[in-house]
Amino acid sequence: MTGPDADASGPDRRTFDDLVRFETVLWARVDAALRSEAELTLGDL
Repeated sequence: MTGPDADASGPDRRTFDDLVRFETVLWARVDAALRSEAELTLGDL
């Protein structure tokens, strides 16, 4: 079931939450690498 009546704690929601956490960690690492190697931040791009 989708829409407002869907179970927000089901496997799809957990997968979504995991992907958001992964993306957050990934971009933090990219930002850290930019800072150390190019003295830039993602916000500077």
